[in-house]
This record gives sequence, structure tokens and C-alpha cells, in this order.
Amino acid sequence: LPSEADSLSRRALALAEGTGDVEAELETVAARHFVLSHPMAIDERTRLADRAVALGRTSGSPIGPLWGRLWQADIALQRGQMDRLDAVIVQLGAIAAERSSILADWHRLRLLAVRAALVGDFAEARNRAAGSARIAHRIGDLSMLGMHAAFCVQLAMVRGDAQEIPPAALDLTEQA
Repeated sequence: LPSEADSLSRRALALAEGTGDVEAELETVAARHFVLSHPMAIDERTRLADRAVALGRTSGSPIGPLWGRLWQADIALQRGQMDRLDAVIVQLGAIAAERSSILADWHRLRLLAVRAALVGDFAEARNRAAGSARIAHRIGDLSMLGMHAAFCVQLAMVRGDAQEIPPAALDLTEQA
């Protein structure tokens, strides 16, 4: 039930905030954010994203620093703030370099592809998407490969060109 999830996530976050445990708070921020993953909750999601970024600086979790930045990217896209999106992409590159995070680099390339598609630079969108697909193939992550296929399908729909869809897209969809 949505109302129960809202109440539980709110209460869990309040409890975690009082512990001083960065990992516990980061996990409950993530749970709360998940409950609020709808457009109308943008103000609270913005606060949660900013808090996740702050917690991620000291988190031992490899995903910790990414969560807040990825949520900030979603918010920037929702608000049409391309300059903010650009800043988040740069920050993802820094996380990739500082933490040797291939996941951060995959997200960076994926967002660069999204940004390029949004401004109509389809060649650049394909190029950046191909870079993220190479990472996905290298580590063999089905969800990453599925995201690439979904991006290509969306690009095909926007451009009205079925040739944008990679031949493996159907196989990936069936595997997922």
C-alpha cells in the first residue's frame, strides 16, 4: 500500500537520522526516495538527493556516492535544467575516476547519450550509447544491456527509423 510505504519510509528515515550511522541513513534515504519516485514529489526528492550526496562523501558503500548524483540527474531532466545535468555528468566522471567505478562511468555515458538525444545530436547520442554498451558487454550485465536496447528503441521511435534498433534488442528483451 502506498500510504503504508510512505509512513514506514518516513519513520525509518527519522530513526536512521538519529543513529549517526551513515550507511543506515543512506539506505533509508534510498528507501524514502524509492517511495517518492513520482513527479509530484520533486521537492522532497531534491532534498533526499542532496542528503544522499552529502552522505555519499563518507559512505563506504560503492554505490553510496552515485545514488544522490543519479537522482539529481533525474531531477535536472524533470525540470529541464541542462546546465545542472551537465554538472552532474561531470560529477559522475569524478566519482568514476576517484573510486575506479565502472558503474559511475556507465551512468555518465548513458546520461551523455540522453543529453545528446534531447538536443537532437543523434550521432553523438549513438556514440555515447555505444560507449555505455561496451561497458555493459564487458561486465556482462543484462540490466545495462537492456537499458541500452531501450535507449535504442526510444531513439528509433523519436527518429522514425527502425534501423536504430540493434538486432540483439529482441533477444535482450526476452532474457529480461
